[in-house]
Amino acid sequence: MKICFFNTSLFGANGISRVLSCLASELSKDNDVTVVTFENPSKVSRDRYKLSNKVNVIFWKPIYGKCYIRRAAHKINQQTNIIKKINSPALYNWIYLPHHMQNIWTKFINENNFDVVVGVQAKGAYILGSIADRIKAKTVGWQHNSYASYIESKGIYYWNQDYLFDTYLSKLNAYVVLNEYDEKQYLEKKNIKATTIYNPKSFVSPKKAELNSKRFIAVGALVRAKGFDLLIEAFRIFAQNNPGWELDIFGEGKEHDSLQSMIRNSGLEGQITLRGVSETIDSEMLDSSALLLSSRWEGMPMVVLEALEVGLPVVAFDITAMIPLVDDGKEGIIVPQFDVNSYAQAMERIADDVSLRKSMGKAASQKAECFSVEVIKNKWVDLFESL
Repeated sequence: MKICFFNTSLFGANGISRVLSCLASELSKDNDVTVVTFENPSKVSRDRYKLSNKVNVIFWKPIYGKCYIRRAAHKINQQTNIIKKINSPALYNWIYLPHHMQNIWTKFINENNFDVVVGVQAKGAYILGSIADRIKAKTVGWQHNSYASYIESKGIYYWNQDYLFDTYLSKLNAYVVLNEYDEKQYLEKKNIKATTIYNPKSFVSPKKAELNSKRFIAVGALVRAKGFDLLIEAFRIFAQNNPGWELDIFGEGKEHDSLQSMIRNSGLEGQITLRGVSETIDSEMLDSSALLLSSRWEGMPMVVLEALEVGLPVVAFDITAMIPLVDDGKEGIIVPQFDVNSYAQAMERIADDVSLRKSMGKAASQKAECFSVEVIKNKWVDLFESL
């Protein structure tokens, strides 16, 4: 097959870039694969996620360019829902789906005779849906966060943009979500039939964590969604009786300074360290005893798949993304949503019981087999062939 993916980034320091690189490389073994990305070509490298040389990468300018009027209108609508109030589909399309952009996508797809085109993330999906009747290729949307975070999180993501989902996702030949819970949400709330395909793990590690170090690890962008403020508070409670344990947080983002201040004000500078981005996160995991995921929401966190692969127990809040990944008490511990005291107690259980974390680590590595790239690739191929 001749397959094309559209995504904002392929080489960024995020889970979407990792999983897309992994899947595209695997598909390229038997198919002609192209990825269109909106990054600056001078700042990227195939080596970052071992992107296969068989994958054709095309760089485009950002979707909206520098149209500040559209950006301002988007922000106003996100806060006020004004477009729905005045009942103007034309205004929705002017802001989010400008004609020149639709024409560029349509021309490119038709001229290249792709068999299947995948719009990655919601924006790529609804743009693709808006031109589905103008292109010869089959169309697939691929969601990378939860239904709730996309549509029901006030003021962020796609808040007050239901019209785009309601109107254009149904025009796609398929819409892929990351777990069965979201599949059910789309059917019940949007009458959209979605298909669940899990993310693949991004690497294979014959070596597993020994789980003997007094070190926790956390990984993710330093933004509110990842809940590192909650994690620091939970660790502060935990550290009162566990002064020998450390927490290393890997990632970068706009909350760096506020999180650093929180660490300093809590007197934890000797125990919690913001490490920045690591290009060898698998090695860091191997030298840890548990992954701490404090996210307020996720789609299917790649960092959890990576932790499972190296046999690392996971402590996480009870968010829907964890349902297919971690069973409470088996591969890790699931904590009531955003209860930092319970989270501290879960960390205590992991720290106090070596045999517990080793049994969880063994179960974690077994669970990782369900997410091999070969298994996930075959599900995508089956989907494409069914369209």
